Amino acid sequence: MFSLKGSPGVTTLACMLAASWPGPGIATVVEADPAGGDLAARFGLSAKVGWPSLSAATRRSDGIAGITPHLQKLPGGVPVLVGALGSDRRAAGSQEAGILPMGDTGEGAQDVAIMDLGRFSIGDDLSGSWLRAGDISVVVTGGEASAALHLRQRASELLDLCGGQLALLVVGSGPYGCRAMSEFTGIESLGDLPCDSAAAAVASGASGSARRLERSLLWIGAGRLAVTMAQRLDGAEAPGLEAAGHDSLLAGRDRTMTEMHG
Repeated sequence: MFSLKGSPGVTTLACMLAASWPGPGIATVVEADPAGGDLAARFGLSAKVGWPSLSAATRRSDGIAGITPHLQKLPGGVPVLVGALGSDRRAAGSQEAGILPMGDTGEGAQDVAIMDLGRFSIGDDLSGSWLRAGDISVVVTGGEASAALHLRQRASELLDLCGGQLALLVVGSGPYGCRAMSEFTGIESLGDLPCDSAAAAVASGASGSARRLERSLLWIGAGRLAVTMAQRLDGAEAPGLEAAGHDSLLAGRDRTMTEMHG
């Protein structure tokens, strides 16, 4: 998961997606953001246990290491591998990446790594390696005209990086919904998620009511997204959020992009 500009809540959505994952496998959030360190700061986790400790263990063991000692848990129990900065960052083809939780658990359950790439810059080779390696990539954006234009300019490069396995998720109450953005950019539509700042704050580690989060349309939408993504990773035909009934949350929001062509 990544964005191209602004702060549409990629890290928060990655955590909510993992928390809602339908299983039977486990979803782990892996920070691969060039800025790094958000989860450790938000939730009071150790910045030393994660990519830095995994890299050190991999070097000591000649590439044979387990992932579990380097994971921490969010308050709701979601396992996370906290981010790395500078020389601690690793590409998708590294030894460390080879032991991320992506594979058969031995009980028929498929574990999943949800990569949080944060704000992606074209030309960032390390982040680009994760886009090339992923089963599916999701670009998260707002519904503003400027976001649509910026995404359209980069769409061809992004689709090439992802081998065509790229989908679009629009967050917030901007004038353009995901369907219109998809037609304008040529990127497949996953659907729309409403913006709920209070619920997002709770999901991001701020104090607040868990009940408030569970009742929010943002949480409900993230749950539907998790089911859709799990089905796609299993190779099943999975509808977007609109086909799953999510369009009713933001009914009437879509507008055409005709005015942008001028």
